[in-house]
Amino acid sequence: MRVLNVGDKIWWARCGVELVQEKCTVCYGNREVTLILGNGERVTLPCEYCACGYEAPKGYTTRYKYIAEPQYVAITGVRVNQTCKGDEREYTVGHYNLSEDVMFDTQKEATEKCAEIAVAHDKEEQRRAGCTKANKTKHFSWSAGYHRKNIKDLQRQIQYHEANARLCENKPTSSTSGGSV
Repeated sequence: MRVLNVGDKIWWARCGVELVQEKCTVCYGNREVTLILGNGERVTLPCEYCACGYEAPKGYTTRYKYIAEPQYVAITGVRVNQTCKGDEREYTVGHYNLSEDVMFDTQKEATEKCAEIAVAHDKEEQRRAGCTKANKTKHFSWSAGYHRKNIKDLQRQIQYHEANARLCENKPTSSTSGGSV
C-alpha cells in the first residue's frame, strides 16, 4: 500500500451498523393519528408509535441498519510506529481507525470488498439464527405458555371492563349535579 498523508483521498469499503431514521409507519410523519369511534366520531391523538417514553411524537423512528457501501473520504490522521521491521502506519478518518484491507484507490475495488464483507456478514447472521433457534427450544415453549396465560388473563379483563362500561352507559345522568365530572 502506498504511503498516505493527512488530506489524501481514498475509497473506504465501509461496512457496519448505522443508526438510521425512517418515517413513522403509523403516522407517516404527521405525528398524530385519527381514531374513528364506532359512532363515526373522529378523535385526533398523538402517535404513540414514534413517541419515546415521555417525549412527544417525532414523525420518525430510528433503528440500526447494516450498511456495506464504499465511501470516498479524506485521511484525517496518520500515526507512524517505528519498529525494527520498519514503519507501521495507522490511518484514521474521523473517529474510525482504518486497516489497509478496507482502503482502496478505486471505487470498484472498494465496492467488491464491500460485497465480500456483506456476504460474510449474511452467512454469520444465518449461522447465529440457526444456533439461536436450536438452543432455545425450552425458551420457546415457556414463551408459548406465558403468552397463552396472558391471553386468558386479558380476556378476563376485557369481560370485566365491558360489563362496567355497559353499567356506565345504562346509568341515568343527573341534571342536579350542577356541573360535569
